[in-house]
Amino acid sequence: MITAVLLLAGTVIVAPLVEEVYFRGCLLPRMPDQFGPLRTPAHVGLFAAYHLWSPWLTPTRVLAILPLAYIAARTGDLRIGMITHIVLNATDLIVLLLYFRTH
Repeated sequence: MITAVLLLAGTVIVAPLVEEVYFRGCLLPRMPDQFGPLRTPAHVGLFAAYHLWSPWLTPTRVLAILPLAYIAARTGDLRIGMITHIVLNATDLIVLLLYFRTH
């Protein structure tokens, strides 16, 4: 139970908040202007590369994070990305726990 609580806290709450603040709050505004219209997709590529330990999730990660990066770039508001990131990670954890329960 302690492991589940720590996994929940770390993976579902802390990691998404830290990643959103770091990637969308700090790095995205600093992406070079030379990228032009590819600035946000390049940023999402860096985010996907940061998660290299799970390459099978790269396509869905890119599809999920790309709209969040555009929202953050356009509005400067990280809350939508934070909430969505938490929901996505919670969904991943639920699916993983259900898998382990059945196997």
